[in-house]
Amino acid sequence: MENNSRIALDLGYLRAEPGTLIRPHEAGSFPDDHIAVVCTGSQGEPMAALARMANRDYQHVKIKPGDTVVVSATPIPGNEVSVSKVINNLFRLGADVIYSATAGVHVSGHAAQEELKMVLALLRPEFVVPFHGDYRHMMLYRKLALGMGQIFKEENVILPENGDILEFSQGYGKIVGKAPVGYVYVDGTTVGDVGHVVVRDRQLLSRDGILMVVVSIDRATGDLVAGPDIVSRGFVYMRQSDDLIDATKNVVRETLLQRNGGSRTEIDTAFVNRKIKDVVSEYLYGQTRRRPMVLPVVMEV
Repeated sequence: MENNSRIALDLGYLRAEPGTLIRPHEAGSFPDDHIAVVCTGSQGEPMAALARMANRDYQHVKIKPGDTVVVSATPIPGNEVSVSKVINNLFRLGADVIYSATAGVHVSGHAAQEELKMVLALLRPEFVVPFHGDYRHMMLYRKLALGMGQIFKEENVILPENGDILEFSQGYGKIVGKAPVGYVYVDGTTVGDVGHVVVRDRQLLSRDGILMVVVSIDRATGDLVAGPDIVSRGFVYMRQSDDLIDATKNVVRETLLQRNGGSRTEIDTAFVNRKIKDVVSEYLYGQTRRRPMVLPVVMEV
């Protein structure tokens, strides 16, 4: 913001009388009603000036009852929660906050259609490549360019998507390939090493919790020697769900007793693991409509 202001002043687009613009540390030398603060943070960025003022973490400006704060921007989709927190904190500090939901104070940072047309008419580029925004935005920009008469041909307005590789030469321009793109997961000190399976499991754990089923089985006969014991985390509170846990134990016990029609056969650990997981998952979903991660632990004795 400081750089943009300085450039605008140098070019004559921003005009201010000498002494009108002051540094933040100079604000304390003037009466409150003589100060207008222009600052960053309209999208709720946690380290921007406005959010720090709202959290009483800005050295030179303290929000007090009677102050007026104008948030002259509409929240970008996805930023609504953080913007609301900043506005709520400003109200808590006693400020009168004027924002887009209650007043028409939105100031767009984007050019209007006629301004875009003027830039295209002045530059007359050989190729037009919209590359920012959703696909619908790029498509509307393409229609705008093609609607300027015969200046641009359809094949000269290229709509790339994430990862598309474009190649240009004299009179030649097209999409020639695609690079691998997507989310890069940062996990502790590792970057990009977390796979989708790990993320999926973490999402499942956060939503439905985990259930561990421990059983001990005779290796030679397959008989149930001890258990089943059940340990739950993030699924149900054990003391308040004794009936559900006991019923789950009975389901596991009956399943193991019915294995191979009750005949005694050598144990297949992988089969028992899979069987416990299937029957427990099915039973718990029927009882709770939740699917916790089920981890069978089969010990051979």
